[in-house]
Amino acid sequence: MTKTFLEAETVHPTGGARGATQARLLTLTVAHHPDPERVGERVRLPLLSLAHLRIAIGRGEPAFRSAAHASATPLLTPFVSRKPLWLEGLGDDGVRVDARESGSKIEIDGRPVTGTLDLDAQAIERGVVLQLGSHVVLVLHIERDLPFSAGPLDTQLIGQSEPILEVKAAIARVAQDRAAVLVRGETGSGKEVVAAAIHHASQRKDRPFVAVNMAAIASSLAASELFGHVRGAFSGADQNHDGLFVRAHGGTLFMDEVGDTPNDVQATLLRVLETGEVLPVGGRAPKSVDVRVVAATDADLDRSIADGRFRGPLFYRLAANEIRVPPLRERRADIGRLVVFFLKRELATLGREVLMRAPEGDGTPWLRARLVARLVRYDWPGNVRQLKSLCHAIALGSATAEGVADAELERLMPSRAPTTPGVQRPYADLPEPVVKVDARATIETEVAVAPKRPARAPASIGHDELEQVLASYDFRLSLAADHFGISRPTMNELVDKHPRLKRAQRLSLAEIERGLADAKTHNEPVWRLLGVSERGLKQRMKELGLQ
Repeated sequence: MTKTFLEAETVHPTGGARGATQARLLTLTVAHHPDPERVGERVRLPLLSLAHLRIAIGRGEPAFRSAAHASATPLLTPFVSRKPLWLEGLGDDGVRVDARESGSKIEIDGRPVTGTLDLDAQAIERGVVLQLGSHVVLVLHIERDLPFSAGPLDTQLIGQSEPILEVKAAIARVAQDRAAVLVRGETGSGKEVVAAAIHHASQRKDRPFVAVNMAAIASSLAASELFGHVRGAFSGADQNHDGLFVRAHGGTLFMDEVGDTPNDVQATLLRVLETGEVLPVGGRAPKSVDVRVVAATDADLDRSIADGRFRGPLFYRLAANEIRVPPLRERRADIGRLVVFFLKRELATLGREVLMRAPEGDGTPWLRARLVARLVRYDWPGNVRQLKSLCHAIALGSATAEGVADAELERLMPSRAPTTPGVQRPYADLPEPVVKVDARATIETEVAVAPKRPARAPASIGHDELEQVLASYDFRLSLAADHFGISRPTMNELVDKHPRLKRAQRLSLAEIERGLADAKTHNEPVWRLLGVSERGLKQRMKELGLQ
């Protein structure tokens, strides 16, 4: 019998005798709650692989559990109705969300849902964002039933998702080893945090942790910076200089962007790793050093080896232990906790930490659920570094938590391919960021560029897919046209033929007035209810004298 995606077995990350297979379970994680302390709580749901098994999601059920408390507690907030929405198993095809009986407004990945919506396996693998009412956000995802991690690593690596728990397990496994570690991951994913965590989990924790970005060192100075030099070794060397290896003696040397190490320095670096001795530039007597090297890269070192830009023997020495840091889009369930962590820290520096406290009674939380839902849905090409920068901007606009203008959000969160429920394609088909790094600069420049997508035949774009993609781009036709690889006039034709969609410039006065009335009733943006872009609606309202 073929197993469903919920029943697929995977190997325990620590391997060995404990490497028994584990079923992957449907999981709900709290990404936003009026009480920020509840963010990150989760509940394992019974397997929904059997069709017609139904689970209620509402104020009083199910019960969520945190790493800090053994007991489990329902959402218990007046902002969520006692009348639940239902999750129903569809066997191999995924999960059906039934919002027909819900007393709360329901949004799924930013799309209002009042009836039922089927979510396929690929959407749930990516993580589906459920917004219940106006103050609670949950992430529906799949992961193994790993226990919460509780220990020193949890103050350094924020999150309890399966990918980050695997990283924590790997850190614990390699921390006491003397061999080098290669940390691989996309830019901004937290490779230096992992390196520091390895150091602090090791017996070297009371010794120096020295970090260097190899992309920021001029080629002519790399040998001197790493290995030191003696007086008179070259012009300007007016005194002896201890290199980074000597400064890190007894501790850990973190070499970021190790793929940018100059070729002529790589051979010397390999010898230092093999012998434990460094020879300063211009010197004659080597110095013994006891240094654990942790290297990091976001480069394709296999290709660099093939191209002759990186030495194979050095790679194998550095990769004696290897840890992959997952990109943020693979750990959506952690985004809520990261937002709370960064905002608390940023607000504390501004003397406004009180904003992150749970409101009294039925008071309105400062941080809006709609904003958090948007953050969780986003694909984060710049990963945790980009999220941290955005939280800084939110904190600076902390009078309302929505003080960040749309233009500023668009600058900090440039539009990329959408994450929409039920779209029949895996994330691997979505465009990846192109990262450009100036090897001589001290600051990285990250540029997210969506490569040109292959053109879709207009006839292959169904009504439901068109509506989902438009909703994910906030009904901006030009972005949706780019997504499908079609022209704007062709996009206009598809919208004109759609039974439920309209273009803003063709809305009548009566339609807009009905939309305004509905917006007041449902507390929803009128442009979203009308299914048009906010900018297009404002232009049309101005033409009709409504502004």
